Amino acid sequence: LQACIKWFQKSVLEEEGTTRDPVVRVLLFNMTGDRDSAAILGLLQACQFDCAVFCPNITNISPDSSGEQVNYTVTPERVMAQCAANQTAWDQLCRTRTTPSRAAAFWAPDPGASRHGAAAPAPRPLSRATCRNPAIPSSAVFPCISEALRWIGSELEPELRRVQVLITGSLHLVGGALKCLEFGLS
Repeated sequence: LQACIKWFQKSVLEEEGTTRDPVVRVLLFNMTGDRDSAAILGLLQACQFDCAVFCPNITNISPDSSGEQVNYTVTPERVMAQCAANQTAWDQLCRTRTTPSRAAAFWAPDPGASRHGAAAPAPRPLSRATCRNPAIPSSAVFPCISEALRWIGSELEPELRRVQVLITGSLHLVGGALKCLEFGLS
């Protein structure tokens, strides 16, 4: 993970040096099992993400989904509850930050924006108003990888020209994202 963080930070700095456009950093994350996601997310904060997106290791929500991705040992509710727990861990880490997110540099605060409350297991993308909160990075939970990537690619902030995404936490998540990107779902 430390090699991943170092690589991402280096890549981000190289790209940011070539553009004047606002650049937003997004974390797409999932971790399953008994591993300590809060510890991993704490390490990832060094990348200064503007937004964290959480989803299960499922490419698409459809009846004809690939059988390779079906985990019959865990219920869909438990999978989404784990995503919500990951989001809650991220939001708690962000509340303890001593510096505002990088987004504060170019997003004006929205007085009507809500603070992040307790996460529900159901998927709940954020509104643009919430994304404007300069105190902590935004976060969202989606039911599948394709919906998370679609939101990152088109609905996060339409005026943004550059979005840098780190997909980590699970090799199944990375593989599912590559499958989605291969079919142009980004």
